[in-house]
Amino acid sequence: MRYFLGLEVPGNDEGTLLNQRKYIHDLIIDSGQGDCKGHKFPMQKGLKLSTEEETLLSEPEQYRRRIGKLLYLNLTRPDISYSVQQLSQFMQNPRQPHLEAALYVIDRGTCAYSGKSLTGNCIFLEVSLISWKTKKQKTVSKSSAEAELRSMSKSASEVTWVDEIYEDLDFCIPKPITPYCDNKAVNYIQSNIS
Repeated sequence: MRYFLGLEVPGNDEGTLLNQRKYIHDLIIDSGQGDCKGHKFPMQKGLKLSTEEETLLSEPEQYRRRIGKLLYLNLTRPDISYSVQQLSQFMQNPRQPHLEAALYVIDRGTCAYSGKSLTGNCIFLEVSLISWKTKKQKTVSKSSAEAELRSMSKSASEVTWVDEIYEDLDFCIPKPITPYCDNKAVNYIQSNIS
């Protein structure tokens, strides 16, 4: 198998690497962005999107189709998952700024709309990424450390779930499983708990 459902599956002696280069190229051309410059980040810094400001799109299906394609692209591009999650919140009544932001992602923190932080994690088995997730937290945190602690707790639950799946498959994951976090306050709290 070389190409299936928008996924390229090249293999060599070291393993198999999934990519969606052709899918991305087709998405860029379909969106009329073929001659645009790429951006370092998938979303503009400080962008605030609203459900009530600006003009509704006359053809909302156009926006929904692009967001659906971006959601499928998350299979191999977890780096855009935050931006796509933000934009997917506006699929019911998309407006012009939402479409412009989606096109920016195609070129290529917290939820600005609700004030809720996001839990995001990547789970690796040695060097292979086996699971990733981004989800809005249910409550508003008072500090970034509180939001990160909640995220670490959810991530620990996710790692436990993945570990149990591998145990059911008679595959033993080496212990201890080490969590990593880029928030210094959370790392200090974690070292005090251990």
